[in-house]
Amino acid sequence: MNIALGKNLPSFRLFMNGVAIPQTCGLKYLGVYIQSDLKWHEHTINTVKKENKLLAIIGRCLFSASTETKMIAFNTIVRPVLEYTSQVWSPYIKTLIDKVETVQRRAVKWAYRLGPVESVKEDNT
Repeated sequence: MNIALGKNLPSFRLFMNGVAIPQTCGLKYLGVYIQSDLKWHEHTINTVKKENKLLAIIGRCLFSASTETKMIAFNTIVRPVLEYTSQVWSPYIKTLIDKVETVQRRAVKWAYRLGPVESVKEDNT
């Protein structure tokens, strides 16, 4: 994998014992998806998928639990998945931020038993 900023990525082949090492456009290292163009779209999508799965699991396990118990479960099980290495990949693109915030809004609606029409967003009035 060649990592570089810009549209024209340098292209060169690496060999080990005369055998070409296959190139990839991304890799997963310590749970972080790194793309050759240094964008975090794949990592954010995979993190949101993982959060949704965890939220579904704790939702089934804690269906009739109190709001406080549900929020503790969210903060100890789901939220660390999002915050892991967030200093490195912190989303700066609006669509990626919205994907992450959607999971958090779903968790709050689930914990506080809010309906689909009730808003959890900040009131900017």
